[in-house]
Amino acid sequence: MTWLIKSPNKFLRLSCIISVLIAMSACTQIRYVDHTNSKRMEKQTEDPSAFSRKVVFHLANAFYETPPNCVMILPINLKGINKSTAHMVEDAVSRHATNRFDKTITSRHVKFAARKRALDPTHLGDRKRLGRSLRCDAQLEIKTVGVENFYALVWADLSVALQLTLVRSRDHALLWRGKHKARRADGGLPLTLIGAGASMFAAGKLAGNTDVLPSMIDDAVRRVMVSLPDMRVY
Repeated sequence: MTWLIKSPNKFLRLSCIISVLIAMSACTQIRYVDHTNSKRMEKQTEDPSAFSRKVVFHLANAFYETPPNCVMILPINLKGINKSTAHMVEDAVSRHATNRFDKTITSRHVKFAARKRALDPTHLGDRKRLGRSLRCDAQLEIKTVGVENFYALVWADLSVALQLTLVRSRDHALLWRGKHKARRADGGLPLTLIGAGASMFAAGKLAGNTDVLPSMIDDAVRRVMVSLPDMRVY
């Protein structure tokens, strides 16, 4: 534990960071905020408040004008995200979309259908053609995915940011948009040798657990999708 003695300023800064993060992790309730302006919501940065665990969403009038009964999950643009994480997000979105729509075309099926028809799912015109071909009136775009991992020996913090956008297939009109940032943290202040050991163990366990990221992605998708009305016909 000599690093605590040699670097008191660094230790003080780390202690302040951990104190703030502990306060953030203590607030477990998710708030749902209906945003009236979609464009402003998309540009809005994350609330820096320690108690800002919320899902922000916007439900457009077009959603009620033409309620969708089918949704196709568009593949993620791999720029800035690795393939395995992209697949986890796509699968989670496809899975939870089945609880909102009568018909869900998964991202894997969309990729297959696009290749078969020589279409590019990232091209707006091809998306419209793909929607007509699959007879699906809505498309769900996984517009933003961000994964952050902070590890400082006695504290670990992992977050997953997600934004989903639902548009009408025929004209790309916005139907719904939702975003959320899920976070998990563990560890503590190393005030004693025993406490430091326990904090290091807890932080290392979180940082090294490969099951945490898939679980957090599923949590983020589920929370965002809750703000989308259930369009299934019973």
